[in-house]
Formats: sequence, structure tokens, C-alpha cells
Amino acid sequence: MGFREYLTTAPLRFLSADLRRERPGTAVTIYLRGSSFGPDTLSLVAQISRSLSDWDIYLVVRSPKIFEKTSRRIVPCLEERGASVTVVEEHSRAFVRGLVDSSFVFFTTRYDLWNYRLCNRTPSRTFIRIHHGIITKAYGNLRTKQLERQRRSRSNELSYPSRLMSLSAVGVDAQSIESEVERHFRVTAEGKKPSLFRTFGYPRYDRIRALRSGTATPIVPERSREELENDGASYRFLYAPTHKDGAYETTLFPFDGFDVDRFRDFLAERDAVLYVRMHPLEDDDGIYDEYIDGELIRYAGTTFAQSPIEILPYFDALVTDYSSIYVDFLPFDGPIVFLTDDHEAFLETRGLAFDYDRYFPGEKIDDSEAFFVHLERCLAGEERYEDRRAFVRDTFLPERDDTFLEAVFDEFHSDR
Repeated sequence: MGFREYLTTAPLRFLSADLRRERPGTAVTIYLRGSSFGPDTLSLVAQISRSLSDWDIYLVVRSPKIFEKTSRRIVPCLEERGASVTVVEEHSRAFVRGLVDSSFVFFTTRYDLWNYRLCNRTPSRTFIRIHHGIITKAYGNLRTKQLERQRRSRSNELSYPSRLMSLSAVGVDAQSIESEVERHFRVTAEGKKPSLFRTFGYPRYDRIRALRSGTATPIVPERSREELENDGASYRFLYAPTHKDGAYETTLFPFDGFDVDRFRDFLAERDAVLYVRMHPLEDDDGIYDEYIDGELIRYAGTTFAQSPIEILPYFDALVTDYSSIYVDFLPFDGPIVFLTDDHEAFLETRGLAFDYDRYFPGEKIDDSEAFFVHLERCLAGEERYEDRRAFVRDTFLPERDDTFLEAVFDEFHSDR
């Protein structure tokens, strides 16, 4: 489909079909960022299959080839759980039919489906943005370079967005958040009105609670499940660093003189295993090749598990640098270790949204010896950050009585 047809024909086809229909049906459209399942979209499909088993789910992908490569294998697992899933290519006729039939449309970025949101004329169709889960890295108005520009400006007001940026933000009925603390962070970072942000929570945290309690089983390939259950380890570490926005490449074990052979001996003597999971943008970059041996240090990328939260119940401790995955791990209350991978460069490139010492509850490691010493504490159960983890967990993930879907339906579907 050409650019002109993309901008006009498909959205107008949607508008025409929508005007002929009295109201949407019992269907949900979920836009897959990057044409792949993410933690929230996969969790949302699983939640719908349990709570709304008679509803149809349309998964919108921009690239069917990417979906086939990364996520198709997950669909049978979802269908076994009762999900009625149809994968449609964005702007296709099947996509338009699914969108017209949908009472709810869930998406991630402000640009997703923006021209269809502009054309929507059905008040009973609800568009909800689910942005990533809780983010503790800076973005938007809080990024380091943005803060520097603001300091240099003589104005004390933020600039209004361009007309195109404003158009891309319309047609959103709500953006989901987990807590009031997150509301203030999002409002500041995105420069949007506070009333847009609603504390519906995130599907990923409902899913984590279900996995933690044992009321749900992980959605992972059978071979991955077998590997995790039969690796012979009595203690498992997950090492999941974040992407550095292309400013510099992630360094695993970012210490001068790190001895990987000594580390393997350390793990073997303690019946421990470390699994590495790179950010999806660095999944194929070969950063981990020199460390993975398939026994003591293993790889758990997106082919191992499409969503990282599905494997979190298998791990006793998390190692990361600045990844927000540590928030996902907080409900499991295991030790969290933070490795400082060129700390000053990361602060200059991206920045952190919250105080590093107070809201990143774990040991900060910047040399090899301290790394070994602290892992030993974790293995011995002598890690001393339980109270700090509880504070951060209560701040970012307050207890809830309802799920994401229940909150959304109570707000937008109770009188339909």
C-alpha cells in the first residue's frame, strides 16, 4: 500500500464502514509494537482469554514477516488457553473489519493508528494506550538533553507540540498507569493533562501476580520450560541489561579484568546458573557470544521466551544495569543487583527518572571483586535490601483489588 493510500483510503474505508454500523461488537483490537508480542500485549491476550472467552481478538501487525519470525509460535499456546486470535496486517481489509467490530482498541505509542483514531466517530469504541509498564529511565521532557535545553531557555514554560504531534495524540480515551506517583512522572515527561492518565494498572502486573501465586502457567516454548526445569541448578540468576539508545553498546560484566573462567568456576561450585537476556534491539548483536557456554551461562533471548516476565518465576535473583525489568521482578522479592555500565555516559545519554540510590533497591556494583562478594551474599540469603525493595514496590506497585480489564470495563463498558 502506497503512502497516499495509507493516509486516505484505508482510514476512509474504516470511517464509511463505521458509520453504517450501529455499535461495535464483542471484539478487541491490539496493536503489536514492532509486530511482536511484548510483556503487556501478551499478558493482555492471556487475560482476555480467561475473562472474555467469547470475545474475538484482532492482533494488528505492520510486518507479517516479523510476526511470523518472532511471535507466531506463541499463538497455539494462547489458543489452547481459549483465546480467539486473528492476526491482521495494518491497513488491510481484514484489519478494517476487525477495527469496526472492536469495542476496545489497545496500543502502545502515540503514533499507533493515529489516522484511524482521527476518523473514529463511534463514542462506544474506546482507545486505550498502554505504554510499556512502569519506566524508571528518563524520557520525554525528563531526558538529560531536554533538561539542558530547558535550563538554557529564558522561558519557564514547555513548548507546545507541533500540529502533527498534537494530531498524533488525539483520539485517546485513556492512558493507563499503575499509581499516582507514575501519573506525576508521566504528566511531566509527556506534557499531557493529568486527567488522561487513569490508574487501570497494567496487564503485565496482573500476569506477574498470577504467575507468582501459581494461578497461571508461563507461556514459553516447551523446550525452554524443560531447560529451566532440568538445568540442575539450585540457584538461578537472570542477567537482563537495557539498551543504550544506540549511544553506546552494552558491555556484559562491565568490569576491568573480569575473568569469565573464574565466574564459571564460582557458579559450578555453588550449583548456580546465570541466564543472559539482552534487550530485543541487541538480541542479534553477538554481545554475549564470548560468555555463553550452554551450561553455566545460558542465553534466554526472545526465542527462548517472547516475554521476559513469563520466565521470572524461575529465577532467584536479577542482575541488570538500568533496565526497568527490575520493577517487574519486585513482586517476587528476590535480590536485585545493579551493574554500572558506563554510568556517566548513560546519565548523559538518557538519564534516570528517579533517584538512583533510593528507587533502585539493590547493591550497585562497579568492580569485579565486589560482584563476586555480593553474589555470594545473595546465594547465602544475606542480601540486605528487603526493606528498600518493599518501599519501592509499595510506591510503584500498590496493592489492587481489580485487574486491568476489570478496571477498564467498570469505567467504559458497564453501561453498554
